[in-house]
Amino acid sequence: QHQPVEQPAQPPVPTEPPAPTPDMGPCHVHFTAPQFVYTQPEVEIGYLFDQVQAGGEIIPVGRWNANPAWWQTNYGGWWLQSGDGDVRGNCSTLPLVSWP
Repeated sequence: QHQPVEQPAQPPVPTEPPAPTPDMGPCHVHFTAPQFVYTQPEVEIGYLFDQVQAGGEIIPVGRWNANPAWWQTNYGGWWLQSGDGDVRGNCSTLPLVSWP
């Protein structure tokens, strides 16, 4: 008589992605509320370029060498303060950039 072969148990499929950690992937910023992006690294109405809406993301490409709290972004090269939004991935290796 032939016995059926048992299949190994499959691991459960995760229902949610893992929480981001500092060493997980490239640096990006996710916005849970609207945030301003500036043409120059200064909070000044004359330098206001755009407002990124909640749910949007921006990728920082560098930190201003005179004030690393300002991040240059892939969004037209415009600037974002580093405390704005939910920072995800590894942002510790962003290069210092000069401005202007």
